[in-house]
Amino acid sequence: MIRFLKRKGWIIVLVLFLMLFPQSLSSQARLNNRVLITGLAIDKTAGTYSVTAQVAMPIAGGEGKPSASFEFVTDSGKTITEALNKTGYKIGKIAGLSHTNFIMLGAGVMEDNLIDDLDYFVRDAHLPNSVMIVACEGSAEEEIKKTKSLELPVGLALQKVYLFKQDALNSIMVPAHRFVDMAYEPSKVSVVPTIKIEDSGEGGGQGGQSQGEEKTARLEYITPIKYFKNGVYVDELAGKDEVFAYLVAQSFGKSFDMVVNNVDDRSMFFNAEVGLRVGKKATKTSIDFSGFAPKAKITIDLKDILLLEVNNENGNPSGLLTNSTYVNNQTLNEAIKGQISEKIQQVFDKTKQQNVDLFGFINHAYRFNYGDYKKYIQYNVGEDAFLQNLELEVEVRVGNYK
Repeated sequence: MIRFLKRKGWIIVLVLFLMLFPQSLSSQARLNNRVLITGLAIDKTAGTYSVTAQVAMPIAGGEGKPSASFEFVTDSGKTITEALNKTGYKIGKIAGLSHTNFIMLGAGVMEDNLIDDLDYFVRDAHLPNSVMIVACEGSAEEEIKKTKSLELPVGLALQKVYLFKQDALNSIMVPAHRFVDMAYEPSKVSVVPTIKIEDSGEGGGQGGQSQGEEKTARLEYITPIKYFKNGVYVDELAGKDEVFAYLVAQSFGKSFDMVVNNVDDRSMFFNAEVGLRVGKKATKTSIDFSGFAPKAKITIDLKDILLLEVNNENGNPSGLLTNSTYVNNQTLNEAIKGQISEKIQQVFDKTKQQNVDLFGFINHAYRFNYGDYKKYIQYNVGEDAFLQNLELEVEVRVGNYK
């Protein structure tokens, strides 16, 4: 056998080469004919949908040259599916959705029921479950084209940027399937973050990424969060205080920065703005049915707090930031508690008037107080009565300073 292999082995090698080499050429040809759609933008005008695809095109180059660039292809149709198929056809290559990480929704789409609009993307097996949705104040096509002026890692991975923003409590990352799931939960309320890409006034990049090249755009740090009921747009959390109040009451954002206003004890703080970094946050929700009206309670524990900055009305006392007595300052602690509690209560009152359970109290009651909840809505005729009669208490506990 060994003797045969030595004498005829070259024939075996030749046969294997002839079998595998054409297949490798074919695979390379198929690979060269594929492009990756990394983002989508959907607009609706006069009953017609338009879809714009952000396509990452690799660029060969050495040091200091871009490794990739964005191209944008747009087409329209009577449905989102038709517009998407026509867009893929216009690209001229096999367009894959497996690397799509965000979908921008234009202002015209906000008038639809988003559950219907997102149905295709939720059911598409080739689309990642993590694909994020973001809303635009105007045209989604115009907004997605601005990503060409962002740094390449940002433009390619907005999803990861919004996860960072979520941890910092200035936005939220919502996958498409999560939006639909929230709409079918007992509270029936879903949220969508907005995006705004603004000119930074720096440099003159033209897309892609190159060493030493300055980009001309950046993401706005805090943008509104839109909320929906049964998939239909209701309103938005517009200012930074409303956005913070909603997010601080959620389970994410374990560590974050905040500014406390109007701190005044006439000794260390004089109508001051105090910047803090909270190292640990824990949030707990409970609902009590023992009284005449149901009462929800949000408990927020803040620990490992670091004083970052103090801006006093008439200048800071000498050595303030190195003075350890501020850690037991009752005025500062009460200001932290009062500001957070007040902002959460304001958002609760606003959304309660709109019959929107933004904080998900109905979800909580359904899961953890099912018997009491069912009795209450049967006696008071419906879920709307529960929300309208619901009272809220917010307790903020300020723990240790660092």
